[in-house]
Amino acid sequence: MATNNTITLKLIVDKSRNQVVYAEADSKFVDILLSFLTLPIGTILSLTNNKLFSPGSLNNLYQSVVDLDDKYFDLMASKAMLLHPSNSAEGKLSDLAIHIEGSTVLQYYVCDESCHWELLSPYANTKCRCGASMARKVKVTRKRSSCEEYEGVFMKGLTRFMISDGWVITPASTRVVLSLLEQVNSFEEREVHFGPSDIIRLLRCSLDSNTVLTDAFLAERDRSNSSKIPGIVVRQNRRTSSSSIANIKLKLFIDRKDKKVIYAECDEYFIDLLFRFLTFPMGYVVKKLEGKFPISCYNNLYKSVLNLDEASYFQTCSRDFLINPMLPEHLYYHNQLINIPARAPDKFYMCRTSCCQSTDLSLIANVRCQCGVITNKRMKLIDCREIIKRTVYMVTDDLVVTPLPSISVISLYLMRAREGVEEMDVTVGEDEALALLQASMISKTVLTDLFTAEQN
Repeated sequence: MATNNTITLKLIVDKSRNQVVYAEADSKFVDILLSFLTLPIGTILSLTNNKLFSPGSLNNLYQSVVDLDDKYFDLMASKAMLLHPSNSAEGKLSDLAIHIEGSTVLQYYVCDESCHWELLSPYANTKCRCGASMARKVKVTRKRSSCEEYEGVFMKGLTRFMISDGWVITPASTRVVLSLLEQVNSFEEREVHFGPSDIIRLLRCSLDSNTVLTDAFLAERDRSNSSKIPGIVVRQNRRTSSSSIANIKLKLFIDRKDKKVIYAECDEYFIDLLFRFLTFPMGYVVKKLEGKFPISCYNNLYKSVLNLDEASYFQTCSRDFLINPMLPEHLYYHNQLINIPARAPDKFYMCRTSCCQSTDLSLIANVRCQCGVITNKRMKLIDCREIIKRTVYMVTDDLVVTPLPSISVISLYLMRAREGVEEMDVTVGEDEALALLQASMISKTVLTDLFTAEQN
């Protein structure tokens, strides 16, 4: 039975294969699917308990941030910034029909009301310019009440869509139905009620399978027969880049016999590059890899947004959030090899009257506070762009990051190469950085695939 916190879907199932042919749904469900394009990689790993992107190495990268001692981060907020990155579309996500549990939506922290700096941070315990910890939680009130009719977030509210098993989205029509049903001999219609827990299951399946709806909704299906995402081997032949931004140098230690990288020795600039992958929105990665994104359902989702007519199906100005995902301005770093643009932040206003206990943020100036004062103090987002401190780091082939360990530990690593070790100095520019991003999603031998493949 459907409730206020569920969405009803109709599944057309191929009975002979027990596989979803397509789902029929309104804009509520499609909005949730499209919101996945705005989610940063770190958020996806956080929501799924860091158990995805297999056989890739992003899990190791995420866990490295968890395990790295706080003393290696520039700011107290740096670790939280990577593990729970802000989303530049968070204002839109707050209006989804079902909230994505665990995602940070319009929640911020401020200093004590007596502080005159009037700063705002997306992360708890960021140090204010006054020296105090920003620990007081405040939140933007939802613009839509629970009793209002749903009007759509990205898509127009009354439209119905058909979604294939691999997330190709088309407007519902007789022609499309007939085309899909020609592919099956016998089918049945099933009704499912999609709730908050199903969002996480759908997210998990999307990163592990090409038959996403089948694996998410047909619980009795044996997933060992699912269409798995192939493990693509990345080949990157160029050693230099034409980017105008300063390249990053690192030293590789390679097993002389099997030509596999044992580890890389590098400075903080390479670690900064790797860790920032966690802040990248999925849609931006799909766009930047230009059809080489290794997870087909996200390619299909992105192409669907491009193919659907903007005037007919999208809310005003919403399509750009999906085809051109950006970083929040406070995460933008001008010297990135992969230069993601930043979206200008919302303007936040808050009552800062002494002794006022309100925790409400307003997106509109001159709103009357609960205490009776007009809310017109403009709050400024604090700069959280610095990440990692300067020292020498070790990165393994599968992207486990640690400070360079003691000589005895290094010796244990090098002893694995029974026929000796080769040193190789390599340079990472924009081309290599993009190949590194792609490899991190699909490979457990990232550095080997990227830098030594042409020697094999």
